[in-house]
Amino acid sequence: MRRNMLLVGLGLVAAGLVALCGCPPLLQISVVSTTCEPVAVGVGESISLDATVADEGEIPTYSWNVISVDPPPNPSDEVVGSFTSQTKLEARFTPSIEGEFLIRFTGSDGLFSDSRDCPVITVAGRARVVVRLEFEPETPMVNRPIALTCSNNDGETEAVTFEILQILSPLPPDFVEFRDLPDGPGRVGFAVSVPGSYLFSCTGTNAEGDTSALVTLEVDVGGTAGNSNGNENVNGNDNSDVNQNDNQTGMSDNENANDNASANANDNG
Repeated sequence: MRRNMLLVGLGLVAAGLVALCGCPPLLQISVVSTTCEPVAVGVGESISLDATVADEGEIPTYSWNVISVDPPPNPSDEVVGSFTSQTKLEARFTPSIEGEFLIRFTGSDGLFSDSRDCPVITVAGRARVVVRLEFEPETPMVNRPIALTCSNNDGETEAVTFEILQILSPLPPDFVEFRDLPDGPGRVGFAVSVPGSYLFSCTGTNAEGDTSALVTLEVDVGGTAGNSNGNENVNGNDNSDVNQNDNQTGMSDNENANDNASANANDNG
C-alpha cells in the first residue's frame, strides 16, 4: 500500500514538473492484453501465460500471481500451484489443487504500474483410480493355497497395473512368497505355514500414471484342518465306546435272564 501511494505521489510530482516546463507528457506502462490458455485444465496440467505491454520504459518489471482460488484452499494446502518464468512476459502455471483460479499479470516501469487479469481458469481434480482387495477361500488355513485379487472398484478411470505387497505378518516373522495366477493382472496366490493375521496392500495405476490411494486387507489364517478331523475322530471313538458298552450291558442282561430261567425250571422240577 505504501509503495503504491509513493508511486502515485511521484507520478503527481512528475506530472506537475511536466506541466511547468512544457515538456511532453511522461509515458506510462500499460498492459495491452493477457493470454491464458487453456482455461479448463486438470490438476497437474500446465497453463500457458502471455502478456503484451506498451511504453514499458527502460527497466520494466513483470509478475504473474494467483489472486484467488474458489473454493478457498484448505489451510494444509500451502501451495496452490507453481510458476515457471513468473517474472517474464511469457510464463507457465501448474495448479496443484482444484478450483476456479484468478491469475493476474502486473507490469511496472519503475514509476507507474498496470495490471490485467486472465479469464477465470477452472481446474478439475484428477480422474480417480479406485481399487478393492479381496481374498479366497472364505476361511483360509495354513499350508493351503490362498488367493488375493486386486481389481477396479468404480473409479472414474480404470487401473491397468496393480501392485500387491505384504506389509505385516505374525511373529515369528514369516515371509509370504507370491506367485502370479493366470486369471489376469492383479491376482496372486500364496501359502503360509504360521497361523495369524496377515496384512496386505494394493495400489492401482491407470494408463496416465495416476495411482490410487492405498487399500489394505487383513487375512486371518487359521490352523490346519487336521486338528478338526482329529476332534471328529475322538468323538467317533467316544461313540464307539458308548455303543460297545451298551452291547456289553445287553449281553450281561441276557446272561442274567438265562440264569434266572434255569433256576426257575429247577425249582419247578
